Amino acid sequence: MKGTKAKYIVKNYRKVRWKMGSMNIWDRGYFTHTYKGKEYIITKLDIDISEEWGKKKETILMTHKIEGFKVPLYMIVDFNENTFGFGYKVVEDGADRGLFVTLQDEDIFREASLLIEEIDHIYG
Repeated sequence: MKGTKAKYIVKNYRKVRWKMGSMNIWDRGYFTHTYKGKEYIITKLDIDISEEWGKKKETILMTHKIEGFKVPLYMIVDFNENTFGFGYKVVEDGADRGLFVTLQDEDIFREASLLIEEIDHIYG
């Protein structure tokens, strides 16, 4: 996601992330949130994936796992670009293939973005 909302969410996440002792929702190990009648489980990861993307350390993080969609989504934050997006693991015949791809489905991307926006608005 790009634009003003994305910049606010990324800026807010970065600000809270570096603030010691913060009790922000994004700093919790995991939490649940009901959105449009469906419960989602959000788990904090904070995995630095910058080098895999050819970037400087601590610039691109896989921040959270979001369960509740058809497949678990992983939130990716790019602090240099002030953007965030989503990816998922490729699973075939029940086996994790070790492949991670960015989410291309616009409808799911929109729903995931609105979920993140709602969480940030309510708890942020």
